[in-house]
Amino acid sequence: MKTRRKVWWMVGLTAVWVFGPIAGGCQRDARDAGPPAAKVARKPNIIFILVDTLRADRLGCYGDPRGLSPTMDALAGEGVMFERTIATAPWTLPSVASFFCGYYPSVHKVTSYQEALRSAQVAGKVRYFGEQFTTLAEILRANGYETAGFSANPFVTAKFGFAQGFEHFDSSFAANTTPGRVVNAAALQWLRQRKSDKPFFLYLHYMDVHDPYKADAEYVEPLVDAVRRMADKRLLTAAERQRHRRFFAKSAVAYRNNPRHRALFRYAEYWRARYDAGVPQINAYLADLRGQVERLGLWADALVIVTADHGEALGEHHIWAHGLSAHQDQLHVPLILRWPHHLPAGKRIRRTVRLFDVMPTILDLVGIRPPDGIQARTLAGLIRGGGAYDAIALAEAVKQRPQEKALVVGKWKLLAFMAKNRYELYDLDADPLERHDLAADQPDQLARLRGLLARQLEENAALGRDVKAQSTGISAQERARFQALGYFEEHAEKQDTGEGQASQPAGPGGGRP
Repeated sequence: MKTRRKVWWMVGLTAVWVFGPIAGGCQRDARDAGPPAAKVARKPNIIFILVDTLRADRLGCYGDPRGLSPTMDALAGEGVMFERTIATAPWTLPSVASFFCGYYPSVHKVTSYQEALRSAQVAGKVRYFGEQFTTLAEILRANGYETAGFSANPFVTAKFGFAQGFEHFDSSFAANTTPGRVVNAAALQWLRQRKSDKPFFLYLHYMDVHDPYKADAEYVEPLVDAVRRMADKRLLTAAERQRHRRFFAKSAVAYRNNPRHRALFRYAEYWRARYDAGVPQINAYLADLRGQVERLGLWADALVIVTADHGEALGEHHIWAHGLSAHQDQLHVPLILRWPHHLPAGKRIRRTVRLFDVMPTILDLVGIRPPDGIQARTLAGLIRGGGAYDAIALAEAVKQRPQEKALVVGKWKLLAFMAKNRYELYDLDADPLERHDLAADQPDQLARLRGLLARQLEENAALGRDVKAQSTGISAQERARFQALGYFEEHAEKQDTGEGQASQPAGPGGGRP
């Protein structure tokens, strides 16, 4: 553990003093902690798999019928699957920071995309994850784990604060087009060369599903051919194509000289197929990872976590990419925990949980008491069938709309456009695509969720009051890499969610969007 003073000591006391036990809030007490951390004779190896931008609904275990994800589905069958896990933010930087430290984005302050956008264009600076917070890797390292991380995401690097607690952290290959085999090769080399007999914590961050959707042809072509055969396809609207012109342009590059693909550029289903092709590709890489780790004798008893930092909008609400709204397509992520003989096989938990709850859950499961005062709560009680869990799920840090928030309580979801004092209410059980706003029909539910949101934001403000936002400079080369990820220029465009009018084909033969 580092000797510097850490925020979780300070803010835990602050939250209890200011708010006491807030109903639906984020204090960890005897009511929601579940059974105490289990005594584990030998702590297991931990393999944390993060598939950037992976929507839950693309996995077979979450209902997709196409068989795109057999390896991940098998892991769900061997372990515990949470059916409704909500990311704390719809883009990488704030989301990963939250599940590394167990606090909401407005507390740790890795939130301001508008500031990042402005400073990157003018002063060349981006906010980073500061050292005020104690991370999952730091706690595991202090409790006898050897820690290593391998990240293909250019944001999840040492420069932006994410190497804290890792004895070995490699992001030398980070780029939005880095295939999973590169992450695997680096991680497997580390596993083969390690000399320690300590248990290890291995963090793996993959980018195969992220735009510009460059999966291998063996995965792309069958899905695109299926779109070609569709009788009814939805034309992208003129407003969509204009609003997301850089997103479509960069994702078209690999196929702009392919007439069979160009003819489909105008259709929404084509771009969904291009995204979907990344799912079987990462599934294949995870199958290879599993096989290689099994041959090293390190898989059988490992605690394996599979999740994503956020999802992806694929034309729902006429939005594409991510970070642009707090809709479920960008917030609902998979969460699977597999640990033979310790976690029940095939258990599905319907309760709405938060992605950052994975941090104290991992600690609790391996017999390490989670830090007092963090906002995340252990899910071990839910898994074991004891203890209560009534936490509310907040999502924030929308890129261009920092005042847009989402709150999920059970099946109810509040979308808050606070700058306009406008609210929408959805029943996620009946309406998972958020098409029917019930705010006018359910005034009592609306008032209840607005009250809970106000309390949560008040708590976050108190906890983050003394946390100083920190930023670091970026080079021209780094800026170019972030632009390839879709940052700094594309999202400076107006991100309106209005549906617009159906467009006509763009250019001869359905040219580039």
